[in-house]
Amino acid sequence: MSTFNNGGGTLKSTNKPAAFLEIAHLVNEVERAASTVDVALDNVTINYDTGARTAVISATLPVAGSISSSGQIVITSSNYLSGSIFNPGIGGDVKGANYPGAFLEVAQLLSASEKAITPTPPNNITIAFDLEELTATITATLPIVPTLDGSGKPVFTATDYLG
Repeated sequence: MSTFNNGGGTLKSTNKPAAFLEIAHLVNEVERAASTVDVALDNVTINYDTGARTAVISATLPVAGSISSSGQIVITSSNYLSGSIFNPGIGGDVKGANYPGAFLEVAQLLSASEKAITPTPPNNITIAFDLEELTATITATLPIVPTLDGSGKPVFTATDYLG
């Protein structure tokens, strides 16, 4: 199992795949609430396939690139959802104080956890940065378990495939 320390903040999940699905859903909802007739925000999409038991998450986020004083390339997310409040909690795995930053951070945590699996790491998430276009493109296919809660509402739970 992969452990995710949510720090008691906005995110409630306790494993990395579930945390990524949760933050994707939250960003999607914040985008929907921030959209207007003139400006529709749709940087993060989630498609559930109950037959395949997968959630496919696609995102294109604005980022900024800079070079640190030691010559390292630094990529940071741009907070295009500035009116929303994200709480990273205290001492958790996420340090970003906004939804886009937290989304990018959890994506990177999930990607790094995949790469740490040997001898054959899964490749359920990819992250690509384009510093000319100033975008981060994230694509993930997560295994899920679809169920119904006590009142008959569908619930999609990400499977912790990181063993």
